Amino acid sequence: MFMSTIDAKGIPRKPADMPWHGAGTMVLKEKARQVLEPVLGEDAELLSAYDAEGEPLWFVHAWRIVDALDEEASDVQRFQSSGRIMNVRRWSLRAAAVGDLKCFRVPQQRSKMLVTDRVATAVSSAGLHGTKFLPIWQS
Repeated sequence: MFMSTIDAKGIPRKPADMPWHGAGTMVLKEKARQVLEPVLGEDAELLSAYDAEGEPLWFVHAWRIVDALDEEASDVQRFQSSGRIMNVRRWSLRAAAVGDLKCFRVPQQRSKMLVTDRVATAVSSAGLHGTKFLPIWQS
């Protein structure tokens, strides 16, 4: 599978410093690694890999699981069969549980990695391309 370097309007796309980012995975190229490694600190580990052309990449593994989701104040969608949380539509987090963390996961949604404004600000300030952070909660 290939992705065009030109968008639908014929405008060249900028090379991505963070080429693949989903709710649970953040991938960094060297420029992004240099910016984010010191910001993430002990809250994540960087796992090295290579793309198809041999360029180094790093997967960000947010290993801290923090019980920070305030289920009562959040808008959650649950599985009927088990009552477990399927989706969080509106997040409310306990500020004391988040504390000074830069990135983490919550036990109810382990597949999603949450980052604080320090990470988003570092990405924006460095002019990194390839991802966009959606604000979900403000302390």
